[in-house]
Amino acid sequence: MNKKLIGFKINFIKNIGEMSDEKAQMFTKEFAKELPGKNNTPLGLLLTKGVDNTTVKSLFITPTQITYSQDGTGAICNNTYEIKNFFKRICDKLFLNYKCQATCSFAYIIDCDDIKKTSENILKMEYKDENLISGVGIKLLLNSSKLVGEFRYEPYISDNKYFFTCLDCQLVGANDLNEVLKESEVVLNDIFEDLITRIYHKISPVGEAKHE
Repeated sequence: MNKKLIGFKINFIKNIGEMSDEKAQMFTKEFAKELPGKNNTPLGLLLTKGVDNTTVKSLFITPTQITYSQDGTGAICNNTYEIKNFFKRICDKLFLNYKCQATCSFAYIIDCDDIKKTSENILKMEYKDENLISGVGIKLLLNSSKLVGEFRYEPYISDNKYFFTCLDCQLVGANDLNEVLKESEVVLNDIFEDLITRIYHKISPVGEAKHE
């Protein structure tokens, strides 16, 4: 199974107060070297940087949330140092503690030689017009002691040589920065990876062949 990370987001739920012009200027200056792109939106301050023409790194600061994300084929989700550094610098500037809760999202694309065959393995039903359905996906609702959220595994609309898989969830029980980062790694490395592997080998023609 060949898969590639194309998106990662961790959203810290943290009340930092009104995003005044002074506060926006302070954060723009603070992160100017790492994130030179700036966009003041109605919701808050968006700071960005392009990486290797493949990925956009972003920091979105609103009155109630601090969101770090990477989108693109060069996305890296294990840069714990940078995530922690950005969050701490924002809190330190405002004399806030590191208490927070969080949601997170991970997205991969996975090679697929036969979208139609894989979709048939998911649906397992016959239809009078065999060409009507060209792709089928899976959506799982998740609820455990670690997270609440949803998992999707579906044909990738942008390129039918791939399946797209995504996990969006709220971390349960994590109440500060270190706990959030620790639990997000567990969600990615244990829960998400396990779901991908199990579903891939269950429905993929390649996965089927390996289990015959």
